[in-house]
Amino acid sequence: MSVSWTRLPFRFDTPADYDQRLSAWIGDAFYDRLPAGGYQVREEQVYLSFRIAAALRAKRPILAEGGSGTGKTFAYLLPLICHARLRGRPAVVATATPALQEQLAGPQGDIATLSGLLGLQVDARVAVRPEDAVCDIRAERLRASSRRLPGKAALLRWWEGTTFGARAEFPAASDALWAAVAWNPACRCDVCPRRGYCRMMKGRAQLRSAADLVVCDHDLFFNDMRARAQGLSPGRLPVLPAFSAVVFDEGHRVAAAAQKAHGSRLIPSVVARTLEACHGQDVRQRLLLVAEVAGRANEAFSTALAEATVPAPGEERWVVRRTPELLQTGARLQQLLARLQDEMTVEEGLHEETAYAVRLAGSHAALDAAGEVLRRLPDETGAILWLEGGALWAVPRHLSRVWRHVPDVPLVFSSATLSVAGGFTFIERILDLPAPLTVRVGVPFRLARQVVCLVAGEGPLPGDPGFWEVMAGRLARVLRATGGRALVLLPRAAEVSELRAHWTWPGRTLWEGDAAPELLVQRFRRDVGAVLVGDSLWEGVDVPGEALSAVVVPLLPLPEADPRISALREDAAADGLDPKAAVDIPEMCIRLKQGVGRLIRAETDRGVVAVLDPRVGMPELAAAVDGLLPEGARRVRTLSPVERFLQRGASETGDRDAEVVQGAAGSGEGAGRRGG
Repeated sequence: MSVSWTRLPFRFDTPADYDQRLSAWIGDAFYDRLPAGGYQVREEQVYLSFRIAAALRAKRPILAEGGSGTGKTFAYLLPLICHARLRGRPAVVATATPALQEQLAGPQGDIATLSGLLGLQVDARVAVRPEDAVCDIRAERLRASSRRLPGKAALLRWWEGTTFGARAEFPAASDALWAAVAWNPACRCDVCPRRGYCRMMKGRAQLRSAADLVVCDHDLFFNDMRARAQGLSPGRLPVLPAFSAVVFDEGHRVAAAAQKAHGSRLIPSVVARTLEACHGQDVRQRLLLVAEVAGRANEAFSTALAEATVPAPGEERWVVRRTPELLQTGARLQQLLARLQDEMTVEEGLHEETAYAVRLAGSHAALDAAGEVLRRLPDETGAILWLEGGALWAVPRHLSRVWRHVPDVPLVFSSATLSVAGGFTFIERILDLPAPLTVRVGVPFRLARQVVCLVAGEGPLPGDPGFWEVMAGRLARVLRATGGRALVLLPRAAEVSELRAHWTWPGRTLWEGDAAPELLVQRFRRDVGAVLVGDSLWEGVDVPGEALSAVVVPLLPLPEADPRISALREDAAADGLDPKAAVDIPEMCIRLKQGVGRLIRAETDRGVVAVLDPRVGMPELAAAVDGLLPEGARRVRTLSPVERFLQRGASETGDRDAEVVQGAAGSGEGAGRRGG
């Protein structure tokens, strides 16, 4: 690989000269070269890029918020690529989901587009999670077996021709088919005959020669940091190479990923199956005895766990109370599992290089994770507990522990929703970052002309008799006014089901849960006049044009029984703050702002934001909601001005209406967008 600094797009002599040359090059790119390629100048984007460049030079973390359409990706990529080349090590871009990697690093993605426009020849490589890589030994076993699986032949043909074996190369694989060949924690890479030469290791090796960027998702990044810190099994060796900086795209979602990656989970049913793996021919009686006693302890712990769990229908995660019974049975199970692992180690030595020994070795990973949860069980100040999908999770309560495992490099958190009421206090508290820099820019659209906001909270409150019947009727009236063309957002999947049971709108409706969200969004984009209803579509939906002309919020996304939120409330109360004002409302604002941002994706878009939750009239909620609705857009209470707004041309939308509730002066000034 060539010396990295010689690949910079400009010459410099001293560090001060580098700063000046970088600023000049960024300005030239945004004001001259990108516009020549069809991109419009957006002052918000330019300013954001300069501030990110300054944070990289100062080696400081930065919270960088840019409204929808700002072009945040190009804003951070320009200084990031230069920083990586200056330092001689690639930078990491971590996205919120694996799907977003394709938008960033795919053949037609933002990196390739920017590289071509500016002649940068950017070397960007995608890192995949171990679970998304094929295990050659398992693939060979599947080929030799008589097991019948739909798509098996096609998968094996792909495997024989692939270089790195990443799942993204074969998207047709079902979860069941992929599970038959994917790497998992039971794979013993340290004793594998293909170790160092398999496709998964080739994929990791090619990351080490990356010159500019390595793209991954949040989960992989934080799992990698934990692997570096703890030195886990060979299958969990670090994936990422040494890096010079990190950008967290969709940075508002970092906390949840970091907590889970540095947490552990215990599934009682998996522990039970693992204990069964201890049985076999010629097994020592002592091992059998310990396994049987551990099995009874696992049953007692499962009973105590069920009694300690606070059911929260509709929530993914349920609070788990630290009852005396849970702590007592957990301590007993932890002790027995530790003894059992000692006995299993002896047993492996007695049956070395047999299938039974390999099975026992694979069981260690499951028991290690279970033991970690049990060790954290009594640590009320350091760990949060929750039950999710039958698994007991124990995750770090504060992220300061997590950042200690991240190398001392600049960290950039990029998102459209990091601030609440113009400040970053809430996200700073969640991320637990030491004195980050901050920057906030608005959208490059004329929202006062492009958006009208229907804020019409009335009728029975959520939970009251007849709530869903009334809400379904109100929604039908709104959708008649908008001609469909709406994204209806609800906080939870259970509420999507409730609304569906009372639905009266006769037009075409797409329901989340009937197909993959990506497929539903594609159908919605093509079928102008359709309505899309879901609970996970608050972010990541990009539908410019007429197909999306209204974002409708029947219920404000107030957090309820989520254990992470409960822990934040407790911490806020301990600091003398009002938990509702310090946690619940900011959490709602971030999610609601994401949803509202789905509406205007281009300067030619126009439409309606409708907030129908009866609670929107409550003083503490009214001010918060009004503060995050598009600046300068009219607020109205009835459908008449909405209908007139949609019927009139854009040149007439600035007229005042008699039904205006309130307005905000000014609007985001800047050019419309095309990409970036």
